[in-house]
Amino acid sequence: MKIHKKLIICSVVFLLLTRIFNYAIFDQFALLKLVYARSSQFVALTVCFLYVFHYKKISLSIIWGFIYTVVLFIATILGSGNYYSIIQRIYPLVSFLMFIEIQIKCGCARILMKAIANVCFVLTLVEFMLLPLSELYWGEYIYFLSGRNQMYIVFAIGLLSICFYYGVHDIRYKLYLGMSIICILYGESSSNLLAITFFVLLAIVGFERKCLRKILSVAVLVLYPLLNMGIVIFRIHEHFAFFIETILHKNITLTSRTYIWDTALELIKQSPFWGYGIAVTSNVFHVIADRIDAPDIDAWYSGHNQYIQMLYESGLVSLLLLIFLITYGVKKLNRFMSNVDASLTLTIIFSLLIVMVAEAPGWDSIFIVLFLSHLQISCYEERRLNCKYADTT
Repeated sequence: MKIHKKLIICSVVFLLLTRIFNYAIFDQFALLKLVYARSSQFVALTVCFLYVFHYKKISLSIIWGFIYTVVLFIATILGSGNYYSIIQRIYPLVSFLMFIEIQIKCGCARILMKAIANVCFVLTLVEFMLLPLSELYWGEYIYFLSGRNQMYIVFAIGLLSICFYYGVHDIRYKLYLGMSIICILYGESSSNLLAITFFVLLAIVGFERKCLRKILSVAVLVLYPLLNMGIVIFRIHEHFAFFIETILHKNITLTSRTYIWDTALELIKQSPFWGYGIAVTSNVFHVIADRIDAPDIDAWYSGHNQYIQMLYESGLVSLLLLIFLITYGVKKLNRFMSNVDASLTLTIIFSLLIVMVAEAPGWDSIFIVLFLSHLQISCYEERRLNCKYADTT
C-alpha cells in the first residue's frame, strides 16, 4: 500500500513538473488551465522547500542547474528579455531534478522510474486512440501530446523510461514502440521520422554491442555539432537533394527553414556572446522572402533549429555551458551505466538531436534524458545494496 501511494505521488509530480503533454489542450478551458498551472507551481515550491530544508548538502547536479539558470538570467537581463518567461522555463526542470534527488535519497529511485514509464505508456495510448479525432478537437497537425514536429520528443522519454524499468524484451516496450511509430507516420513529420528510424535501426543492431557506446558518444559530442553547423551554415544538405525531395518530400530549403536561418544568423552576429534574452514567445525571427515555387514569406518564426534558437536567446556563453553539461552527462553515464543502458541513452540523445536540427523545442528533453540516466544509475545502486543485504541475511 505504501509503495502504491508513492507510485501515485511520483506520477502526479512527473505530470505537473515536466508538462509532457500538449499544454495548449487547456486553451478552451481557462479554469482547468489555471488549476494545472497553479498546481505545477505549488508542487515545484513544495519540492524545493523539502529539498532545501531536509538536505543540508546540495548535490552537484543541482549546483549545475543553478549555474545554468544564472547564465540564462544574465543573458535575459543584458538582452532586455522577459523574466517571467525564463522563470516559467526553468522552474519545472530544477524542481523535477530536486524531486529526483529526494527520491534517490529516500531509496525510491525504482518507484519513480516505474511511475514515469507507466505515465508515458498511458499518455501515448491516449494519443494513439485520439489520432483520428485530433484535427477536430485541436486543429491540423496538433495532437494530444504535442504538435506533429515535437511528437518524438515525448516518445523518446517514454522509450527510455520503459526500457530502463521493464527492459527491451517486455511486451510494453514493443507495444509502446509500435504506437510511437504509427503516431509519427500519421503526423508526417520528416525530422521525427528520421529520429524514430534511427532508433529502430540501432535497436535492430542491438544495444548490447560494445562498440556502439563509443561510436554514439563520438556522434553526440563531435559529429552532431559538425553536422548541425554544416547544414545551417554551409548547407551541405543541398548535396542530398534527391533524398530530401524524393524520399522526405521536402524542398531544398527544408520547408523554408534556410530563410529563417539566414535571418537568424545575421541577428546573432550582432550580439554573439549573450544574445537577446528569453522572449515571451519563441517566434522571434521576422522573415521576409520571395519564393518562386510557393507564396512569399512575411511572418514570425522560431529558429527551427535548437542551436540557432539558443544562440539568439542567450548567446555563446550559455551554449558552451550547455555543451559542457551534456559532455559531463555523457561521460557520467559511460562510466557508471551498463553497456546496454548507456548505448540506449546515447541513442535517445542523438535521435532527439536529429529532431533539433529542424525544430526548436527547447533543451528540456535532453535534460530529462540525462536526469533519467542519473536516476537509472541510482537504481543500480539500490539493486546492489538490496543484493548485498539479502546476502548478509
